[in-house]
Amino acid sequence: MPLRYFMKSHPGWYSWAVVVGCSLLTAMLTLTIAINSQQKSEQKFCSLIEALTGTRTEAPPTTERGQLIADRLDALGRQLNCKEVKK
Repeated sequence: MPLRYFMKSHPGWYSWAVVVGCSLLTAMLTLTIAINSQQKSEQKFCSLIEALTGTRTEAPPTTERGQLIADRLDALGRQLNCKEVKK
């Protein structure tokens, strides 16, 4: 069916509805991909934080700077809702 017959048989708002619908679908898809990417990134950070703070129980930090770094890693783990941040 040629496009000119299609356009004659449908009202003008139909084209706008298709454009808006496609735009909304694209926006939802983009948002879903972005959220999924962010969650994967946070999981990678959680693995790193758990690996770094896991050694803390074996040999706790002895310097003030080491204690500060360990405390900030714990706070970051809580902020990212990591499963377990060892203290």
